[in-house]
Amino acid sequence: MFKKLLIIIMVLVVVVSFSKDSFAADGDDFTPVNLDKKYLKGYYTDTKYILASPFRWDKKGWYTFGGVMAIGALIYVYDEELRDWTQDNISPDTNHLAEFGDYFGNGKYMVPGLFGFYAVGAVIDSPKIKRTALLGIESFIITGVLTQVGKLSFHRHRPRTGDPKDTFDGPSFELDNDNLAMPSGHTSTAFAIATVIATEYSDSKIIPVLSYSLAAIDAWSRMHYNAHWASDVFMGAALGYFVSKTIVKLHDDGPTTLTFMPQLIDDGAYISVGYRF
Repeated sequence: MFKKLLIIIMVLVVVVSFSKDSFAADGDDFTPVNLDKKYLKGYYTDTKYILASPFRWDKKGWYTFGGVMAIGALIYVYDEELRDWTQDNISPDTNHLAEFGDYFGNGKYMVPGLFGFYAVGAVIDSPKIKRTALLGIESFIITGVLTQVGKLSFHRHRPRTGDPKDTFDGPSFELDNDNLAMPSGHTSTAFAIATVIATEYSDSKIIPVLSYSLAAIDAWSRMHYNAHWASDVFMGAALGYFVSKTIVKLHDDGPTTLTFMPQLIDDGAYISVGYRF
């Protein structure tokens, strides 16, 4: 396991090394994130904000949601064909690639790896790396919790069971791993971390490509191992992406809020209204 953790940390360091401001103590054109009470409290407040997000969506938000659902439905139609194609093209080379990709959605390696990445940022005094590591950990954990809610809601059977793609047992607290296919947990958390890194280093042309490529390899590995249908993988990737985008935004400027503040002035009492975007 220690060897795999070192691989994770080294990959993360190599990825962000393509950004010139990663290893500088200066360059504070972003909001720092520190490992403190405020950060830990954010796990609750950010989760609450994410769960309530549909109530704040405008037309664009609902169009985006509809588009994601439509693509997911289209992939669902071809789930069995995509499963068969993946299984028919397994080789020693694909086995090695799948084993490597499997690291990036596995919490046993990624969470300690991100803490190690944070330690690198602390040693070299890089606020950028520390912020990226902490947001990556938060996104990983919150996405993981939401993924489990989805799994327990659908109880979809994995393709390796031999059951048809439309085998859903429905909501329950049963924890049989063979019917916890949708959404893919490895994929959702891999894309959660990739999205944080890609967003934090969006000025780089290389880092987003590398981050999403690693997440895509992890997603493909889930189909390679016959653990997930293609639609499970797609929905997991979408969940990780949108959750992380929201978390990064919240740590940039906080949630949108409407506030009322009573004020007493010489000629009377007033209420000021403030709207934070």
